[in-house]
Formats: sequence, structure tokens, C-alpha cells
Amino acid sequence: MGAREWDTPRLTEDVHWKAQGRVRGYTDKSPGPVRYRRIAWSGGEVIGYLWYDDAHSAAGYVAVAAQGDDAVNAGTLWHRRLTDAGERGLAPSQAVAEFAEQGVGSRGSGWIVPDSEAEAPSVAELEAVAGAPGAGKAPERTADESQQRRRRSGE
Repeated sequence: MGAREWDTPRLTEDVHWKAQGRVRGYTDKSPGPVRYRRIAWSGGEVIGYLWYDDAHSAAGYVAVAAQGDDAVNAGTLWHRRLTDAGERGLAPSQAVAEFAEQGVGSRGSGWIVPDSEAEAPSVAELEAVAGAPGAGKAPERTADESQQRRRRSGE
């Protein structure tokens, strides 16, 4: 069997998934200004921004690109917490206030920096501040860079 026999649309076209059912938690799109809080590791390094917009029931996490994959991975906890809060019927600002009050976070995902609430003109502007590349994936961090960060934060 030659290579051309496998060149059929059924086998070579991209698969496009369409989400079914209702959106869980909050939407990740906001057309206007958003409030945000800085997220940092215990060493004080800002790794991302937890943003929210009550008017559009929207919230999300933006990783600081310079912090590499560890900062991107930290978003997992924040997205899960936001989804759970949305399922409980909390407004995005209530959810973030609850996270700050309860000290939600971990050594790997960081914590909300006290008194860091601010406003950005849009999620796109916040992503630009974070240095997020257009594709939404932060540059990969080398193993050496990850080890240096772990040593600095005492992990």
C-alpha cells in the first residue's frame, strides 16, 4: 500500500469539535474592561493574572510568558476554581474575593497577591502586559530554568 492510498479526507482532514451543552462556570471572553488580581509564587514572582468581568459573567487566567510552562500549568488550579465557583452561582468578582479571603492557592499555582486589584482595558491588553504570544502558549522553559526557579522558591 502506497502513501497516496492514505491521502483521503477521512484520514487527513483536521477534526473540528463543537462543544455541546451549556458552558460550565464562566465564559472566557469579555468585550470590555476587566478587573484583575496578580498571582505570584511565594518568592514574590508574578506568574499570572486572574481576571474577571461581572457584566459578562466572564473570568480567566493569563500566564506571564517569561515564567514559562510552570506559570501556564498554574492556570489549571485557577480555571478549575473559577469553574466550580461559577457552578455555585457566584459572580466572578465574588469568586475572586472568596479565593483571596480563603487563601486559595499552592506552591505550584501561586496565590493572589494582597491589594493587587487593578483594571485593564481588555483581556487582550492584559495578555499583552503578560507577554502572551498570539497563539496563547507561553515559551517553554528549559529544565535548567525550572530548577533555578525551584531553588529560589524553596521547592
